[in-house]
Amino acid sequence: MRLRYLASLTAIPMRYEFAGQFETVYSGARPGELSLRRLRRNHVCGLELHFAAVSSHDLPWTLDGIIVEETGPGLFGIRSARATYRVAARSLQVHETARIYGRAVQLARFPFSQRILWLLLLWGARFTWGQNLLRWLRRKR
Repeated sequence: MRLRYLASLTAIPMRYEFAGQFETVYSGARPGELSLRRLRRNHVCGLELHFAAVSSHDLPWTLDGIIVEETGPGLFGIRSARATYRVAARSLQVHETARIYGRAVQLARFPFSQRILWLLLLWGARFTWGQNLLRWLRRKR
């Protein structure tokens, strides 16, 4: 009974739908890694779809609005406004990065001397002698 329940959980079809224009990018150091990257025009977030261990695909260089469906184990169907394409890959990862504030919120700036101090402090804390030195300095306060 439990096996039937687990099998029914894995039978849920995977389906993603994304708006915007996408470009096909060969990514990664290993051959066979492929990405679909949304072109950043009027979208609030950056989006990339990473396919790992791609053995074959018939994707064009650009796509307009896509629907990604898992059609079988290791097979993905990508529907666009123009046609339906196939990708044979081991897995798919969706990476989304929010750009809510853009450059409106500035990150804190630290002086070079403070950066060097933290670098030395963290480097020394890796070792036993550095941890002992930090304990001794804290006791002196």
